[in-house]
Amino acid sequence: MGNVFQLLCLSLVMGLGVLSAKCSPKLEKKISHLAKSRKYRQLGVVVRKNLNKKCTLGELDAIASSVGCKKLRDAIFATRRLYGTHRNVCIRRPQFLQDALFTLTKLPSLRKSYSYLTRKQTGLRDTIEYDPHTKKAFILLDRHKRAWVGKGYKKRVNKAILFDIKNPKVVARAEQSAPMKEEIKVCKKMRNTPGVINMQASTTYSKNRQTFRTLYLDLYEPGSLKHALAKKKKFTLTQVTQIMHRLLVGLKSFHSRKIVHRDIHIGNCFISKSSKKGTKIDAVLADLGRAMSIKKAKGIPPQGAKIYYSPESIEMEKMRHKDYFASDIYALGCVFYQLLFKKQAPWQGTYLRDRTLPAEKKREMLVQELNRACEKKWSYLKGKKQLSRRQAAQYLVFKMLQVDPKERGSASSLASIAKAIAQRSR
Repeated sequence: MGNVFQLLCLSLVMGLGVLSAKCSPKLEKKISHLAKSRKYRQLGVVVRKNLNKKCTLGELDAIASSVGCKKLRDAIFATRRLYGTHRNVCIRRPQFLQDALFTLTKLPSLRKSYSYLTRKQTGLRDTIEYDPHTKKAFILLDRHKRAWVGKGYKKRVNKAILFDIKNPKVVARAEQSAPMKEEIKVCKKMRNTPGVINMQASTTYSKNRQTFRTLYLDLYEPGSLKHALAKKKKFTLTQVTQIMHRLLVGLKSFHSRKIVHRDIHIGNCFISKSSKKGTKIDAVLADLGRAMSIKKAKGIPPQGAKIYYSPESIEMEKMRHKDYFASDIYALGCVFYQLLFKKQAPWQGTYLRDRTLPAEKKREMLVQELNRACEKKWSYLKGKKQLSRRQAAQYLVFKMLQVDPKERGSASSLASIAKAIAQRSR
Protein backbone atom coordinates (compact mmCIF):
# COMPACT_ATOMS: atom_id res chain seq x y z
CA MET A 1 0.00 0.00 0.00
CA GLY A 2 3.02 2.28 0.16
CA ASN A 3 2.45 3.63 -3.34
CA VAL A 4 -1.28 4.26 -2.95
CA PHE A 5 -0.83 7.79 -1.58
CA GLN A 6 1.51 8.70 -4.45
CA LEU A 7 -0.98 7.27 -6.95
CA LEU A 8 -3.76 9.27 -5.33
CA CYS A 9 -1.75 12.45 -5.75
CA LEU A 10 -0.98 11.53 -9.34
CA SER A 11 -4.66 10.89 -10.01
CA LEU A 12 -5.51 14.31 -8.61
CA VAL A 13 -2.95 16.02 -10.81
CA MET A 14 -4.28 14.16 -13.87
CA GLY A 15 -7.81 15.30 -13.12
CA LEU A 16 -9.18 11.86 -12.31
CA GLY A 17 -11.68 13.10 -9.79
CA VAL A 18 -9.96 12.53 -6.42
CA LEU A 19 -11.09 15.27 -4.08
CA SER A 20 -10.04 13.73 -0.77
CA ALA A 21 -8.81 10.36 0.53
CA LYS A 22 -11.93 9.04 2.24
CA CYS A 23 -11.21 5.34 1.86
CA SER A 24 -10.46 3.70 5.24
CA PRO A 25 -7.45 1.37 5.56
CA LYS A 26 -9.81 -1.56 6.17
CA LEU A 27 -11.85 -0.91 3.02
CA GLU A 28 -8.70 -0.25 1.01
CA LYS A 29 -7.28 -3.58 2.12
CA LYS A 30 -10.49 -5.39 1.22
CA ILE A 31 -10.68 -3.84 -2.26
CA SER A 32 -7.00 -4.54 -2.85
CA HIS A 33 -7.41 -8.19 -1.87
CA LEU A 34 -10.45 -8.76 -4.11
CA ALA A 35 -8.86 -6.95 -7.04
CA LYS A 36 -5.53 -8.72 -6.69
CA SER A 37 -7.17 -12.16 -6.37
CA ARG A 38 -9.53 -11.36 -9.29
CA LYS A 39 -12.69 -12.05 -7.29
CA TYR A 40 -14.70 -9.79 -9.52
CA ARG A 41 -18.23 -10.65 -8.39
CA GLN A 42 -17.44 -9.79 -4.77
CA LEU A 43 -15.43 -6.79 -5.90
CA GLY A 44 -18.39 -5.49 -7.89
CA VAL A 45 -20.68 -5.69 -4.86
CA VAL A 46 -18.15 -3.90 -2.62
CA VAL A 47 -17.65 -1.19 -5.23
CA ARG A 48 -21.39 -0.61 -5.65
CA LYS A 49 -21.97 -0.36 -1.91
CA ASN A 50 -19.05 1.96 -1.12
CA LEU A 51 -18.39 4.18 -4.13
CA ASN A 52 -19.17 7.84 -3.34
CA LYS A 53 -19.98 6.92 0.26
CA LYS A 54 -16.71 5.62 1.64
CA CYS A 55 -14.36 5.95 -1.33
CA THR A 56 -14.01 7.99 -4.48
CA LEU A 57 -13.56 6.89 -8.06
CA GLY A 58 -10.01 8.26 -7.97
CA GLU A 59 -9.16 6.20 -4.89
CA LEU A 60 -10.49 3.05 -6.56
CA ASP A 61 -8.35 3.81 -9.59
CA ALA A 62 -5.28 4.26 -7.44
CA ILE A 63 -5.89 0.97 -5.63
CA ALA A 64 -6.49 -0.86 -8.93
CA SER A 65 -3.22 0.56 -10.26
CA SER A 66 -1.28 -0.52 -7.17
CA VAL A 67 -2.33 -4.16 -7.58
CA GLY A 68 -2.26 -4.18 -11.39
CA CYS A 69 -6.00 -4.84 -11.86
CA LYS A 70 -6.56 -3.71 -15.45
CA LYS A 71 -10.20 -4.84 -15.58
CA LEU A 72 -11.17 -2.58 -12.69
CA ARG A 73 -9.22 0.30 -14.20
CA ASP A 74 -11.01 -0.23 -17.55
CA ALA A 75 -14.39 -0.23 -15.80
CA ILE A 76 -13.45 3.00 -14.02
CA PHE A 77 -12.30 4.56 -17.29
CA ALA A 78 -15.59 3.61 -18.97
CA THR A 79 -17.50 5.14 -16.05
CA ARG A 80 -15.65 8.42 -16.39
CA ARG A 81 -16.23 8.46 -20.13
CA LEU A 82 -19.96 7.78 -19.83
CA TYR A 83 -20.71 10.38 -17.19
CA GLY A 84 -18.35 12.89 -18.74
CA THR A 85 -20.24 12.68 -22.05
CA HIS A 86 -23.88 12.08 -21.09
CA ARG A 87 -26.07 13.95 -18.66
CA ASN A 88 -29.24 11.87 -18.42
CA VAL A 89 -27.73 8.44 -17.83
CA CYS A 90 -30.56 7.27 -15.50
CA ILE A 91 -28.28 4.94 -13.55
CA ARG A 92 -26.00 5.87 -10.67
CA ARG A 93 -22.21 5.59 -11.03
CA PRO A 94 -21.76 2.80 -8.44
CA GLN A 95 -24.29 0.58 -10.22
CA PHE A 96 -22.84 1.25 -13.65
CA LEU A 97 -19.33 0.52 -12.40
CA GLN A 98 -20.50 -2.87 -11.10
CA ASP A 99 -22.27 -3.59 -14.42
CA ALA A 100 -19.17 -2.53 -16.35
CA LEU A 101 -16.91 -4.77 -14.27
CA PHE A 102 -19.23 -7.73 -14.85
CA THR A 103 -19.37 -7.04 -18.59
CA LEU A 104 -15.57 -6.99 -18.79
CA THR A 105 -14.91 -10.04 -16.63
CA LYS A 106 -17.87 -12.44 -16.60
CA LEU A 107 -19.73 -11.80 -19.83
CA PRO A 108 -17.03 -13.33 -22.09
CA SER A 109 -17.55 -16.77 -20.53
CA LEU A 110 -21.36 -16.55 -20.41
CA ARG A 111 -22.13 -15.11 -23.83
CA LYS A 112 -21.43 -18.47 -25.53
CA SER A 113 -24.49 -19.90 -23.82
CA TYR A 114 -26.62 -16.81 -23.23
CA SER A 115 -27.25 -13.58 -25.11
CA TYR A 116 -29.89 -12.23 -22.73
CA LEU A 117 -28.64 -12.38 -19.16
CA THR A 118 -31.28 -11.68 -16.55
CA ARG A 119 -30.63 -10.22 -13.12
CA LYS A 120 -31.11 -13.69 -11.66
CA GLN A 121 -28.35 -15.08 -13.87
CA THR A 122 -25.89 -12.28 -13.24
CA GLY A 123 -26.61 -11.21 -9.68
CA LEU A 124 -26.75 -7.61 -10.92
CA ARG A 125 -29.59 -5.19 -10.63
CA ASP A 126 -29.65 -4.64 -14.38
CA THR A 127 -30.11 -7.07 -17.27
CA ILE A 128 -27.27 -7.45 -19.77
CA GLU A 129 -27.90 -8.24 -23.44
CA TYR A 130 -25.24 -9.32 -25.93
CA ASP A 131 -25.46 -9.32 -29.71
CA PRO A 132 -23.24 -12.09 -31.12
CA HIS A 133 -23.36 -10.57 -34.63
CA THR A 134 -21.99 -7.13 -33.79
CA LYS A 135 -20.30 -8.35 -30.58
CA LYS A 136 -21.83 -5.43 -28.68
CA ALA A 137 -23.05 -5.58 -25.08
CA PHE A 138 -25.90 -3.49 -23.70
CA ILE A 139 -26.93 -2.65 -20.16
CA LEU A 140 -30.72 -2.43 -19.98
CA LEU A 141 -32.18 0.45 -18.00
CA ASP A 142 -35.87 -0.48 -18.20
CA ARG A 143 -36.19 -0.74 -14.40
CA HIS A 144 -35.42 2.96 -14.09
CA LYS A 145 -38.38 5.33 -14.49
CA ARG A 146 -36.28 8.05 -16.12
CA ALA A 147 -35.20 5.60 -18.82
CA TRP A 148 -38.64 5.61 -20.45
CA VAL A 149 -38.52 7.14 -23.94
CA GLY A 150 -41.92 6.41 -25.42
CA LYS A 151 -44.34 3.98 -27.01
CA GLY A 152 -45.13 3.47 -30.68
CA TYR A 153 -47.77 1.43 -32.51
CA LYS A 154 -46.04 -1.82 -31.58
CA LYS A 155 -42.84 -0.85 -29.82
CA ARG A 156 -41.90 0.13 -26.29
CA VAL A 157 -38.77 2.27 -26.12
CA ASN A 158 -36.44 2.65 -23.13
CA LYS A 159 -32.90 3.87 -22.76
CA ALA A 160 -30.02 1.41 -22.57
CA ILE A 161 -26.25 1.73 -22.44
CA LEU A 162 -24.04 0.47 -25.23
CA PHE A 163 -21.00 -0.67 -23.30
CA ASP A 164 -17.62 0.25 -24.67
CA ILE A 165 -14.52 1.04 -22.62
CA LYS A 166 -13.53 4.09 -24.63
CA ASN A 167 -16.92 5.22 -25.89
CA PRO A 168 -19.91 3.99 -23.86
CA LYS A 169 -23.12 5.71 -24.90
CA VAL A 170 -26.78 5.93 -24.02
CA VAL A 171 -28.95 4.48 -26.79
CA ALA A 172 -32.62 3.78 -27.43
CA ARG A 173 -33.88 0.21 -27.03
CA ALA A 174 -37.05 -0.45 -29.05
CA GLU A 175 -38.71 -3.77 -28.24
CA GLN A 176 -41.75 -5.57 -29.63
CA SER A 177 -43.16 -9.08 -29.81
CA ALA A 178 -44.39 -8.77 -33.41
CA PRO A 179 -41.98 -9.87 -36.18
CA MET A 180 -39.82 -7.12 -37.71
CA LYS A 181 -37.85 -9.02 -40.33
CA GLU A 182 -38.27 -6.40 -43.06
CA GLU A 183 -37.59 -3.51 -40.71
CA ILE A 184 -34.32 -5.06 -39.54
CA LYS A 185 -33.35 -5.72 -43.14
CA VAL A 186 -33.91 -2.07 -44.08
CA CYS A 187 -32.17 -0.84 -40.91
CA LYS A 188 -29.09 -2.85 -41.84
CA LYS A 189 -29.14 -1.47 -45.36
CA MET A 190 -29.50 2.10 -44.05
CA ARG A 191 -26.87 1.74 -41.31
CA ASN A 192 -24.54 4.76 -41.00
CA THR A 193 -26.31 6.72 -43.75
CA PRO A 194 -26.72 10.51 -43.30
CA GLY A 195 -30.05 11.81 -42.10
CA VAL A 196 -31.33 8.39 -41.03
CA ILE A 197 -31.51 7.00 -37.50
CA ASN A 198 -28.71 4.49 -37.02
CA MET A 199 -29.18 0.93 -35.77
CA GLN A 200 -26.42 -0.28 -33.47
CA ALA A 201 -27.69 -3.87 -33.21
CA SER A 202 -30.76 -6.10 -33.37
CA THR A 203 -31.43 -8.97 -30.97
CA THR A 204 -33.99 -11.64 -30.17
CA TYR A 205 -34.78 -13.31 -26.85
CA SER A 206 -37.54 -15.43 -25.33
CA LYS A 207 -39.38 -14.88 -22.08
CA ASN A 208 -42.42 -16.73 -20.71
CA ARG A 209 -42.75 -18.64 -24.02
CA GLN A 210 -42.91 -15.39 -25.97
CA THR A 211 -40.30 -14.12 -28.42
CA PHE A 212 -39.24 -10.48 -28.32
CA ARG A 213 -37.35 -8.56 -31.00
CA THR A 214 -35.24 -5.56 -30.17
CA LEU A 215 -33.59 -2.73 -32.07
CA TYR A 216 -30.81 -0.73 -30.48
CA LEU A 217 -30.79 2.73 -32.06
CA ASP A 218 -28.93 5.98 -31.60
CA LEU A 219 -30.75 8.15 -29.07
CA TYR A 220 -31.96 11.60 -30.06
CA GLU A 221 -32.87 14.15 -27.42
CA PRO A 222 -35.15 16.04 -27.00
CA GLY A 223 -36.66 13.45 -29.39
CA SER A 224 -39.36 13.75 -32.02
CA LEU A 225 -40.57 16.97 -33.62
CA LYS A 226 -44.02 16.04 -32.38
CA HIS A 227 -42.76 16.11 -28.80
CA ALA A 228 -40.82 19.33 -29.33
CA LEU A 229 -43.74 21.15 -30.95
CA ALA A 230 -46.16 19.91 -28.28
CA LYS A 231 -43.83 21.34 -25.63
CA LYS A 232 -43.79 24.57 -27.64
CA LYS A 233 -40.04 24.45 -28.14
CA LYS A 234 -38.88 27.49 -30.04
CA PHE A 235 -36.63 27.07 -33.06
CA THR A 236 -34.70 29.86 -34.71
CA LEU A 237 -34.89 30.18 -38.48
CA THR A 238 -31.33 28.84 -38.63
CA GLN A 239 -32.37 25.76 -36.69
CA VAL A 240 -35.47 25.28 -38.83
CA THR A 241 -33.42 25.34 -42.03
CA GLN A 242 -30.87 22.95 -40.48
CA ILE A 243 -33.66 20.51 -39.65
CA MET A 244 -35.13 20.78 -43.15
CA HIS A 245 -31.76 20.15 -44.74
CA ARG A 246 -30.91 17.13 -42.58
CA LEU A 247 -34.30 15.49 -43.10
CA LEU A 248 -34.08 15.95 -46.87
CA VAL A 249 -30.60 14.43 -46.76
CA GLY A 250 -32.21 11.49 -44.95
CA LEU A 251 -34.89 11.17 -47.61
CA LYS A 252 -32.19 11.33 -50.27
CA SER A 253 -30.41 8.46 -48.49
CA PHE A 254 -33.56 6.34 -48.79
CA HIS A 255 -34.47 7.21 -52.34
CA SER A 256 -30.92 6.85 -53.67
CA ARG A 257 -31.04 3.26 -52.42
CA LYS A 258 -34.40 2.71 -54.11
CA ILE A 259 -36.23 2.57 -50.78
CA VAL A 260 -39.41 4.46 -49.83
CA HIS A 261 -40.01 5.39 -46.20
CA ARG A 262 -43.84 5.33 -46.26
CA ASP A 263 -44.31 6.62 -42.71
CA ILE A 264 -43.20 10.25 -42.63
CA HIS A 265 -44.85 12.46 -40.00
CA ILE A 266 -43.75 14.75 -37.17
CA GLY A 267 -43.57 11.80 -34.76
CA ASN A 268 -40.98 10.04 -36.94
CA CYS A 269 -38.67 13.03 -37.41
CA PHE A 270 -36.15 13.09 -34.56
CA ILE A 271 -33.98 16.00 -33.53
CA SER A 272 -30.98 16.41 -31.26
CA LYS A 273 -29.07 19.46 -30.11
CA SER A 274 -25.50 18.87 -31.20
CA SER A 275 -23.71 21.70 -29.40
CA LYS A 276 -23.42 22.82 -25.79
CA LYS A 277 -25.34 26.01 -26.45
CA GLY A 278 -27.95 24.13 -28.45
CA THR A 279 -27.55 26.38 -31.48
CA LYS A 280 -26.83 23.50 -33.84
CA ILE A 281 -29.45 20.85 -34.43
CA ASP A 282 -29.20 17.45 -36.06
CA ALA A 283 -32.24 15.67 -37.45
CA VAL A 284 -32.98 12.18 -38.77
CA LEU A 285 -35.85 10.19 -40.23
CA ALA A 286 -36.80 7.37 -37.86
CA ASP A 287 -39.07 4.30 -37.60
CA LEU A 288 -38.30 2.19 -40.64
CA GLY A 289 -41.09 -0.31 -39.99
CA ARG A 290 -42.97 0.52 -43.20
CA ALA A 291 -39.95 1.23 -45.42
CA MET A 292 -39.50 -1.04 -48.42
CA SER A 293 -37.91 -1.44 -51.82
CA ILE A 294 -39.54 0.73 -54.49
CA LYS A 295 -40.00 -2.45 -56.56
CA LYS A 296 -42.48 -3.77 -53.98
CA ALA A 297 -44.39 -0.49 -53.66
CA LYS A 298 -47.55 -1.04 -55.68
CA GLY A 299 -51.19 -0.85 -54.60
CA ILE A 300 -50.32 -0.38 -50.93
CA PRO A 301 -50.77 2.58 -48.53
CA PRO A 302 -48.14 5.24 -49.34
CA GLN A 303 -48.02 6.59 -45.77
CA GLY A 304 -48.95 5.33 -42.33
CA ALA A 305 -50.98 8.42 -41.40
CA LYS A 306 -53.75 9.31 -43.85
CA ILE A 307 -53.55 13.04 -43.16
CA TYR A 308 -50.14 12.89 -44.89
CA TYR A 309 -51.59 11.37 -48.08
CA SER A 310 -50.78 13.36 -51.22
CA PRO A 311 -53.52 13.94 -53.86
CA GLU A 312 -52.36 11.01 -56.00
CA SER A 313 -52.19 8.80 -52.92
CA ILE A 314 -55.94 8.95 -52.36
CA GLU A 315 -56.39 6.44 -55.18
CA MET A 316 -53.43 4.25 -54.32
CA GLU A 317 -54.41 1.50 -56.75
CA LYS A 318 -53.54 3.90 -59.59
CA MET A 319 -50.12 4.78 -58.18
CA ARG A 320 -47.01 3.73 -60.05
CA HIS A 321 -43.82 2.70 -58.26
CA LYS A 322 -42.11 6.08 -58.62
CA ASP A 323 -45.18 7.86 -57.27
CA TYR A 324 -44.24 6.54 -53.83
CA PHE A 325 -41.08 8.67 -53.92
CA ALA A 326 -43.24 11.72 -54.62
CA SER A 327 -45.56 10.73 -51.77
CA ASP A 328 -42.61 10.72 -49.35
CA ILE A 329 -41.63 14.20 -50.53
CA TYR A 330 -45.16 15.53 -50.08
CA ALA A 331 -45.45 14.04 -46.56
CA LEU A 332 -42.15 15.65 -45.55
CA GLY A 333 -43.44 18.92 -47.03
CA CYS A 334 -46.39 18.70 -44.61
CA VAL A 335 -43.91 18.27 -41.75
CA PHE A 336 -41.96 21.32 -42.91
CA TYR A 337 -45.14 23.38 -43.19
CA GLN A 338 -45.96 22.70 -39.54
CA LEU A 339 -42.36 23.38 -38.51
CA LEU A 340 -42.14 26.66 -40.43
CA PHE A 341 -45.64 28.05 -39.81
CA LYS A 342 -46.02 26.59 -36.29
CA LYS A 343 -49.37 24.97 -37.03
CA GLN A 344 -50.69 21.85 -38.71
CA ALA A 345 -51.47 22.32 -42.39
CA PRO A 346 -55.14 23.34 -42.89
CA TRP A 347 -55.69 20.66 -45.56
CA GLN A 348 -54.81 17.86 -43.13
CA GLY A 349 -58.44 17.47 -42.01
CA THR A 350 -60.44 14.55 -40.66
CA TYR A 351 -62.07 14.08 -44.07
CA LEU A 352 -58.88 12.28 -45.14
CA ARG A 353 -59.67 9.56 -42.60
CA ASP A 354 -63.32 9.26 -43.61
CA ARG A 355 -63.83 5.76 -45.05
CA THR A 356 -67.36 6.56 -46.23
CA LEU A 357 -66.21 9.41 -48.45
CA PRO A 358 -65.58 8.38 -52.09
CA ALA A 359 -61.91 8.57 -53.14
CA GLU A 360 -62.63 10.99 -56.00
CA LYS A 361 -64.46 13.37 -53.68
CA LYS A 362 -61.72 13.13 -51.09
CA ARG A 363 -59.05 13.94 -53.66
CA GLU A 364 -61.10 16.87 -54.95
CA MET A 365 -61.39 18.27 -51.41
CA LEU A 366 -57.68 17.85 -50.76
CA VAL A 367 -56.68 19.63 -53.98
CA GLN A 368 -59.10 22.43 -53.22
CA GLU A 369 -57.74 22.90 -49.68
CA LEU A 370 -54.14 22.74 -50.92
CA ASN A 371 -54.73 25.40 -53.55
CA ARG A 372 -56.55 27.62 -51.08
CA ALA A 373 -53.68 27.48 -48.60
CA CYS A 374 -50.68 27.48 -50.94
CA GLU A 375 -51.40 28.71 -54.47
CA LYS A 376 -51.42 32.45 -53.77
CA LYS A 377 -48.25 32.34 -51.66
CA TRP A 378 -46.56 30.04 -54.15
CA SER A 379 -47.31 32.39 -57.07
CA TYR A 380 -46.03 35.36 -55.08
CA LEU A 381 -42.74 33.64 -54.18
CA LYS A 382 -42.20 32.42 -57.74
CA GLY A 383 -42.61 35.98 -59.01
CA LYS A 384 -39.98 37.51 -56.70
CA LYS A 385 -36.46 38.00 -58.06
CA GLN A 386 -34.82 37.86 -54.64
CA LEU A 387 -36.01 35.85 -51.66
CA SER A 388 -35.04 36.26 -48.03
CA ARG A 389 -33.93 33.11 -46.22
CA ARG A 390 -37.40 32.66 -44.69
CA GLN A 391 -39.06 33.17 -48.07
CA ALA A 392 -36.62 30.68 -49.65
CA ALA A 393 -37.59 28.12 -46.99
CA GLN A 394 -41.27 28.75 -47.71
CA TYR A 395 -40.63 28.39 -51.44
CA LEU A 396 -39.04 24.99 -50.82
CA VAL A 397 -42.01 23.83 -48.73
CA PHE A 398 -44.61 24.92 -51.29
CA LYS A 399 -42.63 23.21 -54.03
CA MET A 400 -42.75 19.93 -52.09
CA LEU A 401 -46.53 20.35 -51.71
CA GLN A 402 -47.37 20.71 -55.39
CA VAL A 403 -50.49 18.85 -56.53
CA ASP A 404 -48.62 17.50 -59.56
CA PRO A 405 -46.01 15.03 -58.21
CA LYS A 406 -43.70 15.83 -61.15
CA GLU A 407 -43.42 19.44 -59.93
CA ARG A 408 -42.16 18.53 -56.45
CA GLY A 409 -38.63 17.65 -57.49
CA SER A 410 -36.42 14.80 -56.28
CA ALA A 411 -35.08 14.30 -52.78
CA SER A 412 -31.58 14.90 -54.12
CA SER A 413 -32.38 18.23 -55.79
CA LEU A 414 -34.44 19.40 -52.81
CA ALA A 415 -31.63 18.51 -50.41
CA SER A 416 -29.24 20.69 -52.45
CA ILE A 417 -31.68 23.60 -52.30
CA ALA A 418 -32.16 23.12 -48.54
CA LYS A 419 -28.41 23.07 -48.01
CA ALA A 420 -27.99 26.40 -49.78
CA ILE A 421 -30.79 27.92 -47.67
CA ALA A 422 -29.31 26.57 -44.41
CA GLN A 423 -25.92 28.07 -45.27
CA ARG A 424 -27.31 31.56 -45.87
CA SER A 425 -26.80 34.19 -43.20
CA ARG A 426 -30.05 36.00 -44.00
